[in-house]
Amino acid sequence: MWPRYYDERDDTTTTTAVLMDCSGVADEYESTFISHEGYLRIDTIDAGTEAGSFAGDPLATTLEGHLHVWTPEGIDVRGDLSLTLVQIAGDGEEIPLCASAAEDVIDTDGDGFISQYFGGDDCDDTSETALGLEDCDGDGIATADDCDDTDERIGAFGEDGNCWKQVSAGAYHTCGLTGYGEIECWGLNDHGQSSPPDGTFTTIAGGDYHTCAIDGEGGVECWGKNNWGESVPAPGVYTQLSAGINHTCGIMTSGMMNCWGTSAYGTAIPPSGTFTMVGAGGEHNCAVRATDGLAVCWGLSGSGRTSPPHGVFTTVDGGSRHSCGILSDGSAACWGRDVEGQASPPPLVFEQISAHGDHNCGVTATGTVECWGTDDYGESSPPDSLFIEITTGWQHGCGLTEDLEIECWGDDSYGQSSTPEL
Repeated sequence: MWPRYYDERDDTTTTTAVLMDCSGVADEYESTFISHEGYLRIDTIDAGTEAGSFAGDPLATTLEGHLHVWTPEGIDVRGDLSLTLVQIAGDGEEIPLCASAAEDVIDTDGDGFISQYFGGDDCDDTSETALGLEDCDGDGIATADDCDDTDERIGAFGEDGNCWKQVSAGAYHTCGLTGYGEIECWGLNDHGQSSPPDGTFTTIAGGDYHTCAIDGEGGVECWGKNNWGESVPAPGVYTQLSAGINHTCGIMTSGMMNCWGTSAYGTAIPPSGTFTMVGAGGEHNCAVRATDGLAVCWGLSGSGRTSPPHGVFTTVDGGSRHSCGILSDGSAACWGRDVEGQASPPPLVFEQISAHGDHNCGVTATGTVECWGTDDYGESSPPDSLFIEITTGWQHGCGLTEDLEIECWGDDSYGQSSTPEL
């Protein structure tokens, strides 16, 4: 999980941990963790001494508890939380260098003091800070890992924007959302599905031959194929989107759902009620009902793709003729056509799942990716990297790594698996 997703509220949590000071003396201390714009930060330290008296490695502790939040992309994250945090000291809490810390931290500005910001590099003791980051060169941008940041733009997510924040695959194209909120697409572009509009967005959803995105005000823009109205969004303020072959569905802030595009099988006619998320398939869709967490599916019902098992789901998605979802215990459940094994998930704990064509991929609780179903083009053979998000195309897959890079695998006949450089 990405740290900024852990808590998007202004909660305060108190926990007790043990730290080692520079001389190796263990001290029990109580820390108050405050969420600010989605980041958890150690706000106070009470160890019976003045702030800044501890040195050595950056102070770390583990915060444990239950988690239930929404990410900016509209993903409902639930489960137990075990998060290791590193103390972020303010400018007034810099500490003298000591022998045990000298090899691990850098006195960047040569003043004989070090900071406990990320990695221990301190740049400029008097610079302004934002969320524990330093504006080292005075350009108004605070970053965690670049003491010579010269970029004049601040990312739409409040971070260094020169990285990826989301990835979504269509049939033969892929789109990525940058830290600035801009969209880059690559792969097949015969309907303009890889030619995104200008502007900044918060989330993207790749359909087979069209793409849609939510802007900063919750509005939706779509581009690409529009034979069935799949690229003409219904009015509303949206929190989550999913695009299928010739249709798109989205959840509005009220929890109500809108769909647009083909209704040949009732695909664009959603059920009534409120929902937490929706996953569009080939000619069917599934959604998680807000009232009880049950999966509800509609559209073309052949092969049992619209007949989910009973259980509380956190997420669902639709493939070509099957559907998959994650139950509240983290296990995956799939239903519908299974001739390629696409409806037979491995017995693992998953945090996210994506279905497309006749295969699926999921991010496990350890960050690895497991895929099942067809593998004719290597679409079910992901790399060994650790991922925080996964997406599947018709015969390829892509994921967002822990380092905020996009890696793709499988079919690359149209360049859909060749991520551009930012």
